[in-house]
Amino acid sequence: MKIQNEFRKEIRRYSEWDFEKGRVQKIQINSSNEIGGENGGYCQVYSFSKKKAIKVPRNEENPVDYILEEYENHLIALEKGISTPKIFGLCFAYLDSSTLPLPGIVMQDLGRKTLDRLSIEEAEADIFNSWRKEREKMGKRGFLRWDSSKRTNAIWVSEEKKVYLIDWGRNRYLGNDKYELLNKIYARHKNAN
Repeated sequence: MKIQNEFRKEIRRYSEWDFEKGRVQKIQINSSNEIGGENGGYCQVYSFSKKKAIKVPRNEENPVDYILEEYENHLIALEKGISTPKIFGLCFAYLDSSTLPLPGIVMQDLGRKTLDRLSIEEAEADIFNSWRKEREKMGKRGFLRWDSSKRTNAIWVSEEKKVYLIDWGRNRYLGNDKYELLNKIYARHKNAN
């Protein structure tokens, strides 16, 4: 799949203005590259290169606000040491031949094995223990735990023998230090470039 222009790998603070003024990468995606099928609730994920995927909202009333909040919660989850895919930034995604831009998060593509898709042979106790531990860690590190039984929000990476949590839209960070953490993340990345 051809990318319209090179995606900038910068982690930075985004705002509605970035979307309104078109200051985000524009990427064409194909619906045949869907990850997770119809089991996801608020968002859908599409693979668009060998190592990257884009997460876009399905039917949110305020999709830009939703994606911005998920992006920030995802950054904090990474900062807090929770197993979750790396993220690279935000984009406008165009699905198939649609001219309607969808705000999206560009993140590491870890594969297509959400826990709800594991076969009986694969669904070992170790996998679900790893999942339980990540959810407990999430709760102890300041996140709302709302999806404790939703298997579509976790990916099993067999090569690493590890579960990664993938939903940060509804799993909000509840700590009073949210903006201090985000400022620290953005400043560290800016200084590294």
